[in-house]
Amino acid sequence: MSFMEIIQIIMQIIAFISGLFGPKTGLRTVAYITEVDCYQAGWSVPAAVVGGEFTGTAEVRCRFDGKGGKGIKGLRSHLVSQLPHDGGALEAYVENYQGLPSLGFRTTLEMGASATAHGTTHIASNNATTLRNVFESHTIEATGVAEYLKSVYGEMEVTATEEDGVWELRASQAIRVQKPAGISNGFFKSRLKADSEGSLMDRAVSAAQEMASHL
Repeated sequence: MSFMEIIQIIMQIIAFISGLFGPKTGLRTVAYITEVDCYQAGWSVPAAVVGGEFTGTAEVRCRFDGKGGKGIKGLRSHLVSQLPHDGGALEAYVENYQGLPSLGFRTTLEMGASATAHGTTHIASNNATTLRNVFESHTIEATGVAEYLKSVYGEMEVTATEEDGVWELRASQAIRVQKPAGISNGFFKSRLKADSEGSLMDRAVSAAQEMASHL
């Protein structure tokens, strides 16, 4: 496998991951509705290559002004309505999911033409100051390059700050990616780490802009 083929694989994997959490069709019209101030992306679980797989949890925090005037309840209703859950079936109501009441949905997410992630989405909130939107894959059906992606965990948590109308978004993603043959652990980790940080930052800004139109 050539160097350029390896780079192409890494970039396509990142594109698949970004596709999981990007704005849904029709939501891009809210772009730039508010300024988003983000800190540099970091790793709450350090990036590493273990047993031939890249693992780690990237995280970024952003602050933005709410513009919709509907608060957490309005954002929660919007997210539930946009969720591509399987057959409209509610999986469960959970009184305590990561410390918050939650609705859980069996979810199928398309990642381009060659990969589909099956998992569970939790939309958890206290209906006042905090909302957490979590997707965790159970299986990934894939062909071609997408077969290198083994699992994805993505989380968006928005919390009211002490400043009136100002919110903080914490976006994180944990991934497992099989290392292609013919590439060093060091290069694979550094390249996937850098590309993951950039992808997560773009996704966080898009999510904050979408959320601002409802909060």
